[in-house]
Formats: sequence, C-alpha cells, structure tokens
Amino acid sequence: IGGYDFVDDDANPTDVGDGIDNDGDGRIDEAFGHGTHVAGIVHLVAPDAQLLVVRVLDADGRGDLAKVAAGVRWAVQHGAKVINLSLGANARLDALQDVLAEAELAGVTVLATAGNWGTSKLIDYPGTSTHTMCVAAVDGNGAGAAFSSYGSAVELSAPGVAIRSTYPGEQYRQWSGTSMAAPFVTGTCALLAEKHPTWSLIDMETRLQATAKALTGVPVGASAKQFGAGVLDAGAALSPDRSMGDNGGDPTRLANTHH
Repeated sequence: IGGYDFVDDDANPTDVGDGIDNDGDGRIDEAFGHGTHVAGIVHLVAPDAQLLVVRVLDADGRGDLAKVAAGVRWAVQHGAKVINLSLGANARLDALQDVLAEAELAGVTVLATAGNWGTSKLIDYPGTSTHTMCVAAVDGNGAGAAFSSYGSAVELSAPGVAIRSTYPGEQYRQWSGTSMAAPFVTGTCALLAEKHPTWSLIDMETRLQATAKALTGVPVGASAKQFGAGVLDAGAALSPDRSMGDNGGDPTRLANTHH
C-alpha cells in the first residue's frame, strides 16, 4: 500500500541490482530479491495484511543503520503496526535505538533476526535491542538450525531452513536464514494485531512465548533456552481462550491456558 527507498532516496522501493561486486566478496547482487522473499513469507502467514515496503539495503545487502533508523521511523509515521527487520549489524547505533524505543512507545511491534553466525558469541543488532523481539531459526523438524545465532537475547524461534518464497520476476527461490524465520513471527503478530489492536510488543512476546512448542534438538554446544521460549506455534497463539473468551484481555492469562 506504499513504500520508500532510502537507498536511492525515492518513492519506488523496488529492489535494483547493478551487476557489480560492490563489496568484493566474489558474489554479484547476492541479496537481490531478499526483501521480496521476506515479504512473501509475511504474506503467506497473513495474506490480508497490508504491506508497507521500505528499502534500506542495496542488492549486495549493504547499508547503514542510519538508513535503517530512517526506514523504521517512516514506517511508524505511515501507520505500521508490525515491522520486520530481516537484517543485522555487529555495532549498535544510538539513533536507531532511539527510533526503536519510539516505535515501542507508539505500540508498534518490531521483529529482528538473531543472525547467521552459528554461535552464542555474536547476535546481530538490532536483535539485541530490548525494543525488538529477536528470532532464531529452526529446521523443518523443529531443531535449532546449525547456522543460527543463539543466546539470551533470543525470544523465539521459527522456520528458517530451505524456505520457498517469492522472488522478483514472478519467480520463487528457496533460501535459508534467520531472515526467513523472522517474517513467520511478523505475520503471526499481524494476525494477533488484527484481533488485539491495542497489544504492545510485550503483549505479543507474552502470547507467542507462552504458546511456543519445544525444540526437538539444538546444535552441539547450545541449549534449548538459548533459542528462546521455543518454536513459533501460530495456531496456538491465535486460539481463543475458552475459559474467558478471546476478548483482548490480559495476554498472560490468556496464554497460560495453553501450557
């Protein structure tokens, strides 16, 4: 329903490749279509959700956190209720932290990725921000993905291995990463927001964590709790509370009936 491109500074957020290895890693436009793939996963989970598309990284997946901050602020100002950030950096930017705090204060839920470092020693920012819900990746069997970062900052896990989704040019691609895991949670939050428009980030976290399923396994050296409260169970999260009616009440009490 709208968007903005903070890379090219125009109102057309369409992903554009330049055919050049700008970051010198031997790959050309390796992130082209990444945003389309992520948006397709959100659409899969919440097909009636209206999408605001904000481009903050180039086709090599490069950018800066100042543009991310500008993108988050733009999305909040244009009515976003849930924001997906399938991106990450090793450094924190105070300006982005301030914008994320503003988003949470405005009642906006921001989802971020843990990163693809395969260790507990490095979780990407803004996944480490207290103003986001940090998502790790599991495979199709519900086991922690070997590539996924994990640790105390992770709140929840979701499918992120061999995910088939949309790609530019009316195509599909199969990609893996915590970038693919976060939009499954984002779509679920969009569905929850439709039922509970006043719910905050904390409300969303409470419901999703209380209804999560246990992991079936974790990589060597990791523990289940380092992948958050468990694996996303969208159906359980959306199920009405039979004892008191799903009337938008306290999400803690509603969620506890699913233990």
